[in-house]
Amino acid sequence: MVTLGERGFHVLLGSLFVIAAAFETLAERFLSAWNPPRIGLLTVVVGLVWVARHAAWRSELGAERERVLADRIERLEHKLAALED
Repeated sequence: MVTLGERGFHVLLGSLFVIAAAFETLAERFLSAWNPPRIGLLTVVVGLVWVARHAAWRSELGAERERVLADRIERLEHKLAALED
């Protein structure tokens, strides 16, 4: 499930990725001293940050879901104990 905040995150980093790729292309054309690696270091860094942050985000989301489910189970156990009494 993609949340609205997650969608904004992907739009932001996707934009940064495209801008980084365009910057490297323009820098090669207009800056004579610019000599980037074939893949483009800036583009790779932005891509890796994107992947790492998304993995961290999903991990946080999973931990939050686990906490909420544990809380629900605990409340249901209390209700069940009250009904048994």
